[in-house]
Amino acid sequence: MRCARLVGFVLLITMVNSSDVQAKVYTVGRLGDSMAGYNVRGTLRYCIAQANANPGPDSIKFIVNGTIYLTSALPVIEEDLEITGPGSTQLILDGAGKYRVLQIDPGAKVIISAFTIAHGYADINLSIGPGLGGGIINLGGDLLMDSIILDSNGAFISGGGLFNADAYDENYNLYTAKATLNHCQIINNHAGANTDEGGTSVNMGGGISSDSGDMNIRYTTIQGNYINVDGGARSGSADRNIHVYAKGGGIFIDAAYVVIEHSLIADNYVRTTNFSNDVNHSEGGGIFNIGDVRIQNSTISGNMAQAVKTGSASGGGIEGFVFQLSHSTIANNQAYGHNAAKGGGMSMGIYQMHHSIVANNNVSCAQSPAYGPDINGVITESTYNLIGDTKDADGFSSTDLLNIDPGLCTLSDNGGPTLSMALAPCYTGDPSSPARDAGNPNISEAPEWDQRGNGFPRISGLAIDIGALEMQ
Repeated sequence: MRCARLVGFVLLITMVNSSDVQAKVYTVGRLGDSMAGYNVRGTLRYCIAQANANPGPDSIKFIVNGTIYLTSALPVIEEDLEITGPGSTQLILDGAGKYRVLQIDPGAKVIISAFTIAHGYADINLSIGPGLGGGIINLGGDLLMDSIILDSNGAFISGGGLFNADAYDENYNLYTAKATLNHCQIINNHAGANTDEGGTSVNMGGGISSDSGDMNIRYTTIQGNYINVDGGARSGSADRNIHVYAKGGGIFIDAAYVVIEHSLIADNYVRTTNFSNDVNHSEGGGIFNIGDVRIQNSTISGNMAQAVKTGSASGGGIEGFVFQLSHSTIANNQAYGHNAAKGGGMSMGIYQMHHSIVANNNVSCAQSPAYGPDINGVITESTYNLIGDTKDADGFSSTDLLNIDPGLCTLSDNGGPTLSMALAPCYTGDPSSPARDAGNPNISEAPEWDQRGNGFPRISGLAIDIGALEMQ
C-alpha cells in the first residue's frame, strides 16, 4: 500500500491538471480529544484521521492555543503531512503519562513545528514499538521537527522523547528513518524501568534513541534527560543475577549516522543501582554511540554516568567511538563507578578531533583505580585541541595544548538559541583563556559561525579560537 501511495504522489506532481487528488488544509479549532469535526475542521484527532484518508500530502494548522489532553493514542500518521502549531509554548499535546503522542509510518514525510509534546509514554504492552518512543516514534518515516519541545515524556525501554529507526512496511519494503531537529528542545525525558527479574535489562536513550536511520540535530538543546534504573526494585534479594545497563542519558545511537551541530547536550545522566551479587553498567551520560556520530560547534557539559553499589560507569559526556569532533567544548562531565570507572569526558577514542576543548571533566571509583578524567582512549588525528588532563589518553600532536586550565566560564546565555561556555576572562581582572586565538592561523575550511549561529563569526581576532565559542 505504501508503494501505491508513493506512486500516486508522483502522479499528482506530474499530472496535476488531470488528477482528482488534492492537498487539503485541515484546521484544528477545538482543544478536545474526541473525533468531532466536519469537512476540513475539527479536533486534532479528527484532522489526522481525515488526512490519512485523503491521498497525497496534506497539512494541519491550529487556530486555538492551550493543551490537548489525550484520552488515547492519536491516529498513526500514514500519509505525508505537515502539522504547524501556533508556537512552541502556545500549544501542548499531553499524553497524560499513558499514551504515546505521535507515531509515523514507513515512507511518510512529516513536518511538525511550533508546539510541545509532553507526558507521552510508551508502555511495554504496545502492539507496535512496545516500550519505544514515548513522545514520538518514527518508524521508517522522514521527519522534520522545527521549534518542537519534547518535555517529560517517557519510555519503558528506549527513546523517552523520540525513537527513530528503519522499518519495513506491510509489503516488506525497507524504509530508512530520517529525523531532522532544528531549534528544538529535548528536555526532562526519561527511559528505562526498574526490574526485579533475573537476566539482563537494557535501557537506552533517555531523550533520544536513534536505532539505525539518519539524524541531523541543529541548534537544539538536549538537557535534563535521564535513565535511572534500580535492579532491586521489589524484593531486595541479593542472589538474582541481574545485569542492568543504562546507555545514553541524552542520546543513544546504534548503527545510525548522526550529525550534531550548533547544539547543547547538558545535565543528562544515566544511573544504575543494584545489590552486591548483581552487575550494573552506566554508559554515556550525554551520548552513547555505537554508530557514526559527528559533532561540530557544540557544547557537552554537566552530564554524568553513575553506577551505585556495584558495577561500572564510563563516558560521563560521551561513551563510544566518535568519528569526528570539531570546534566543540566538552567540560564538567563526570563518570562515577563503584567497581570500575573510565572516561569522565569521553571514553573509547576519536578518529578526527580538531579545535576542541576537553577539560574539567572528572572520573572516580569507589573500589578501584579510575581511568581517563578527560579522555580514556586514543585519538587517531588530533590538531589544535586543548586537553585539560591527558592521563590515559594518547594520539596528540604538537599543535595541541595539553594539561592546562582551559579558562572556561560557566554555562550561560552568550547569545544564540542555546546556552554555551565563553572563554575567560569571565570577570574583570581574570586572565584570558589560553584557547583564545590558539587555533590554526592558516585554517582554510572553518565553519561560517560558531555555536551560536548567524551573527557570530567563527573567526574573529588574530586566529580562530579553540572550542565551541569564538570570542568576538
